[in-house]
Amino acid sequence: MNTIKFANGKNIPIEMHKTRIVQKLRLPNIHERFDALQAAGNNLYLLDNRDVFLDMLTDSGVNAMSDNQLAAMMNADDAYAGSRTFFELKAKVQELFKMDYFLPAHQGRACENIIATALIKPGNVIPMNYHFTTTKAHIVKNGGTVVEVLIDEGTQTNSTFPFKGNVDLKKLKEVIERCIC
Repeated sequence: MNTIKFANGKNIPIEMHKTRIVQKLRLPNIHERFDALQAAGNNLYLLDNRDVFLDMLTDSGVNAMSDNQLAAMMNADDAYAGSRTFFELKAKVQELFKMDYFLPAHQGRACENIIATALIKPGNVIPMNYHFTTTKAHIVKNGGTVVEVLIDEGTQTNSTFPFKGNVDLKKLKEVIERCIC
């Protein structure tokens, strides 16, 4: 494993990769991009993918896969039922988490939707450091209310605070006290 040495003297291990798969992209000119954004009402979720050159909206699988990931996909048993790959996954989940049951889903947001549907009831108050758009949507769709309890530095883009995602414990305590009373 290689390492990168940072200015603070820390060595951070990094895994080296070569990109094996490439996909041809189209770079719309600035006028096309502007027109597409206006037509979508400035809503990034309403843009057609063909109008996007660099997708910075998501972190969901938009990077190149390693040769091992691609090989595993080619070797997978993708049968609808009775898949060998499912049973291998089940065995690994049982080994790692000692759980007899699990519900595989294709994406974290899908899992989040299942959990929110099962657990969030109308009137529930859900404190969180800062919402992700789909997280908030799943909570609100099920009748819950999101209350953000992020530290003040979390919204200050020019702050040098080391971790802006911290929960403000005073704000959290106030939310809990308000909900209990």
